[in-house]
Amino acid sequence: MSVNFYSTALKPLEDRSKFAVATVVRSPGGSRVRTGAKMLIFPDGSIKNTVGGGAFEARVVEVAREILEKGKSRVVTCELDPGAAPCSIDIAAVSTEKTADIFIEV
Repeated sequence: MSVNFYSTALKPLEDRSKFAVATVVRSPGGSRVRTGAKMLIFPDGSIKNTVGGGAFEARVVEVAREILEKGKSRVVTCELDPGAAPCSIDIAAVSTEKTADIFIEV
């Protein structure tokens, strides 16, 4: 775990700002999305840190903002393909070698 991530999270915690933490809990080998990667997501869509970048990360931010608004943490499944549909918040989503599972904590 990165001490830098936690030092980045300290300020919003002290300010009692609303934010979500996205943590990659499962990713296929060989992708730039790494298990354990963490990112802070704020209600306005701004972020601190990264979970892999690109279209994948944009989809994670989109679903994290939705979950943040609802106020209930959950695991989501996101496809790695740049042209993929939004992340699935359906608990029945199937994890494959072309997806990553992300825990969105609010």
